[in-house]
Amino acid sequence: MHELVGFAGTVLMGFFAIMNPIANTPVFLGLTADDDPATRKAVARRSLLLAFAIITAFVLAGRLIFELFGITLPAFRITGGLLITVGAFALICFVSYAFFVSGEKLIRSVGENGVSAITRLMGLILAVIGVQMFIEGAHGAIQSFR
Repeated sequence: MHELVGFAGTVLMGFFAIMNPIANTPVFLGLTADDDPATRKAVARRSLLLAFAIITAFVLAGRLIFELFGITLPAFRITGGLLITVGAFALICFVSYAFFVSGEKLIRSVGENGVSAITRLMGLILAVIGVQMFIEGAHGAIQSFR
């Protein structure tokens, strides 16, 4: 159970760093600056539902691709882990929606410098996750040759 919670937390933070709703909120507000609040909410809802659908489709198609190419049982375990991933991505889409529709308040409270600092922090987290994935992948590849 502890490993599952740790994995879910890692996935959640990874998606948060990738999507970075705090830094993307000013971009979203800029793109929808001429829209009324109802339209802004509709655009946020539609775009994040589409993002969620795309990720879910790739997760579900991943299993078919594994079967098609005859990938091993450990590969199927990875696919199973990706289904915990879909839930984390759904949560991040919801958080992004909340940030986007309340973006003006968020920017006022955090400030431009705060958004800049958070953006840099998310970039650092994303880089560290990438390095960790590389280390684990290299370790697994080396182990498979032994």
